[in-house]
Amino acid sequence: IDHLANNLATIVSFLNETAVLIDESMVGVTDFLAQQIDRNRRVAINSLRNFYKQRTSFWSCDFREHFLADPFVQDRNAPVGSASFTAVMDYIEERVLSDLCLSRIDFVVYLAIQTTGTIPPVGASYNEIVRAVGSYTDL
Repeated sequence: IDHLANNLATIVSFLNETAVLIDESMVGVTDFLAQQIDRNRRVAINSLRNFYKQRTSFWSCDFREHFLADPFVQDRNAPVGSASFTAVMDYIEERVLSDLCLSRIDFVVYLAIQTTGTIPPVGASYNEIVRAVGSYTDL
């Protein structure tokens, strides 16, 4: 209750201060608040859009570096294989899917449909996985 009372006091103080600055008219206060809300909403949406773009655009360089010693990175058309598939999916889930609230299971099914047709799609290559992440996150 103390927290709510403090918040209410802050809001009342803000309204009192801004009312003086806006010639104390209620229309002026509501117009001012509406503009602030619109501005903050645009900033939030742009920030979220940039976050999504960053997550989906720049993950593959780190992905390549993380698995650099694996044969499927040396030959990017070679299958990832069952020995590396779980680690690859763990990496993609941690770096891309979870931040975007996307399902790993759904992505694996999507990857299978786009590539090998089998679950799990251990025959998918590095190039196919990178393309699938890009197209899956654009859906």
